[in-house]
Amino acid sequence: MYELIKDHQLNIMLFLSGACLVTALFAASTKMASARKKAGLLIMEISSAILLLAERSAYIYRGDLSTTGYYMVRIGNFLGFFMVLWVLLGFNIFLYDLFSEIDKEQLPIRIKFAFLLTLIGMIVLIVSQFNGFYYSFDENNLYQRGPGFILSFIFPFLATTIQISVTIQYFKKMNSKI
Repeated sequence: MYELIKDHQLNIMLFLSGACLVTALFAASTKMASARKKAGLLIMEISSAILLLAERSAYIYRGDLSTTGYYMVRIGNFLGFFMVLWVLLGFNIFLYDLFSEIDKEQLPIRIKFAFLLTLIGMIVLIVSQFNGFYYSFDENNLYQRGPGFILSFIFPFLATTIQISVTIQYFKKMNSKI
């Protein structure tokens, strides 16, 4: 089974990105969700599709020394990190709207903190492109982890942990359809 998945990994990624885009189309056409919830869903689905396509292109062009390979690997790797944060941002927008419907008086400050963490993560990622803090590329156009690579996991991990904690806190107040 492992060999089958390994042999078809790129095809699976392409299929899943298509599934994300179809789901985004469904989310865009729904009349049940508020505009903010719909925006959060669209951001999550489109970002997931871009993430899969970017990782796929980075994988295809790794080690390719052509001009196209040079740019595809760099853009693909950057989007791989960046879109993870965008998915979290979209989920945060969705949760913010959901919890504002549940408790208009007291919105959890943790949701705002998770939003701030994703923004800081994006800024640090952009800065790391100029100093190799997260990653760099060798002369063979291969990805090399940098000294601050672990930090690229910390921002998404903390934001997700906060989102989960708020969801658990409000779980009993949520509509069963949600």
